[in-house]
Amino acid sequence: MAPTLADTALIEACARLKLSGSTKLSGSTTAAEVLQTLHGEGHATLTLAEVKKACSKAAKLGAKAAPAAEPERAQPSEAKQAKVRRTAELAIKQAEAGMMNAQRELRLAKDDGDAFTAQVATTGRGGAFIQGCSERAISGVLETMGEAADGVVEKRLEADFYTLEWMLLSHDAGSMPLPAEAHAAALRRRDLLRPLRHARDLAAMRACFTVPPDVAAAQAIAEEREVTGDVQGDYGDRSEYSGRGGSARFASIDREIARAEAAKGSGSAEDVD
Repeated sequence: MAPTLADTALIEACARLKLSGSTKLSGSTTAAEVLQTLHGEGHATLTLAEVKKACSKAAKLGAKAAPAAEPERAQPSEAKQAKVRRTAELAIKQAEAGMMNAQRELRLAKDDGDAFTAQVATTGRGGAFIQGCSERAISGVLETMGEAADGVVEKRLEADFYTLEWMLLSHDAGSMPLPAEAHAAALRRRDLLRPLRHARDLAAMRACFTVPPDVAAAQAIAEEREVTGDVQGDYGDRSEYSGRGGSARFASIDREIARAEAAKGSGSAEDVD
């Protein structure tokens, strides 16, 4: 006599045959097909009624065990997507306008011409101009020591901040994708500059920038020439200051002293060459 299946075993067998596909049948396997397969496996005493009942219980148990399907997220409408795009485009245009205006103000603060010259120099400059602004904004390197001066360092910081904002917004919109390293550097730099924009802490502002060795060396040479340059004017080579590498400013002071001493004697200040 063929062995019979207990209720639990029969339910499991029905679930296996209907859901696992082991019978090479589709998911719509009927109870009769399951019964036929079970008969082939040696359970000849099973009836169709028993199999139908077991299949029904297997289906109910499977439904309880199955995880709840996640609700489908509604896709934003085309109108809403268009609104998001317009908002992003407006933000980019505003950041670009702020960047160009800040670059003009920086140029004026550096005494690089009048307002008209600054306007021409920063309007429609194309990719090379934008690339230069972007590289300076990310690196934080001063081009001249003059950019660290009062009234200029604030303009440099503002110009860099607006440039970084424009770069990051353009990246997010997909119009100017940045390499991962440049994007991370731009984020760090923008977050560093943001709290200093209106703080009026010049020392902290200057600390955000670096001075390359060649700029520092040029500044040191300029300061040395100012103090020890050749004497010019009346004294020329006749002055002992020129032999000692003295400053023309010191020679001017000496000349005034000589005029004062001459005025005390018989001569007058005008008698001194």
